[in-house]
Amino acid sequence: MKKLLALICLSMITTSVLAIDMEYYAPGGMPTIANAFKRLALIFSDSDYRMFFGATAALGMLIALSNGFLIKPLTEGIGSSRPQSFIIPPIIGAVLLSSFFATATIHVYDPVKNKTESVPGVPQAIVLIAGMTNIIERKMVEITDTASAYPYSKNAGGVNFEMFLSAVKAGKNSKKRYLKEDIRTYTKECGSLSMAVPSLGLTNEQELRTGVNSPSGVLTEWVHLGWWLNMRGTNGQYTNMTCTEAWNNVLKPQLVLSNFNAEVDELCKQAQYDITDSAQKQACYNLTGQGNKLFGSSSTSAPNLVRESLVASSILQELNESDPSAATESLIGRQLTLQGMGAIAAEQSTLSANKSIMTAIILGLIPFLTLFLVTSLWSKALKFMVGSMLWLTTWGIMSAVAHAGVMDA
Repeated sequence: MKKLLALICLSMITTSVLAIDMEYYAPGGMPTIANAFKRLALIFSDSDYRMFFGATAALGMLIALSNGFLIKPLTEGIGSSRPQSFIIPPIIGAVLLSSFFATATIHVYDPVKNKTESVPGVPQAIVLIAGMTNIIERKMVEITDTASAYPYSKNAGGVNFEMFLSAVKAGKNSKKRYLKEDIRTYTKECGSLSMAVPSLGLTNEQELRTGVNSPSGVLTEWVHLGWWLNMRGTNGQYTNMTCTEAWNNVLKPQLVLSNFNAEVDELCKQAQYDITDSAQKQACYNLTGQGNKLFGSSSTSAPNLVRESLVASSILQELNESDPSAATESLIGRQLTLQGMGAIAAEQSTLSANKSIMTAIILGLIPFLTLFLVTSLWSKALKFMVGSMLWLTTWGIMSAVAHAGVMDA
């Protein structure tokens, strides 16, 4: 009885005291979870939905009366129940509903995309339960992410793999046709000769194939005044020039980083970043530039990653044409690497997507469970709500632990 009185007193606190806005962190699950809270707010603001409470309360009292004054005396041979057994539940429900009809705002934040969406009109009780359980999840995730190079809060859903693969694809499939053709010509006429002369002390073909930090940097090694070639430039017209002129007048101006911002903006939009929002755009650029860290290299800028991908694919395409066996080995290695990264990205994305969907489902059940607050099942309904949110908290912590394990491996 004391617990019941304490619950009633707590629920009777004025709505102005409880009107506290809270944050809900949703790494990689912003659209789904934010939309679920919006639907929840719409349902609770619907006048037809509120009419259900009177009908549910009457039905609960009818069932309690039938059970206490008819069914139990006839089947168990005991006396009638006390009147308060069917009067108290509606009273408790009416008190509890005050915290569900009073509303607040919940701010759904996606740390991966650095995006916030505020959802007003959400019942205060739901804001409080969701906000408090999310704080527990957030703090446990922060502990799990300690000293991690790929924190879950910034890389949930395998977005780091996704952005790296998108950057590589953007460079390889770039529409800069003349630039790619000129790099291939430059590789054939200037690079092949340079790599074939060991006495020059330059990067040889074996080193180029096994990996260099900056493929575009290798192009600067192939500058020679005595070798000539035909380059197309930006206008597509062939012009005869030396390797030195080809680098200084054709390739170098086109390989400035600012020329690759458009490709990065496009892949950010494909990943559902809003590039008109400077915070989201910067988050996308930073995350994409960190793709090099997956292979033990230091992070770079996003435009540079796209540029290096374009240069590397163009050079290798030219080298592979003259060496079919090496081309086969290169293709197999590339496919294995990309398939492995794709599999990890899909696995990480599934974890984040499944949690977002289950969160939306549980939030969708809350309006139905709230109807039982005005019946004798009020305590079970309330426990189910809180328990479900705690279950989602556990899921979020498990996802962070799984993410850390995969990335450490």
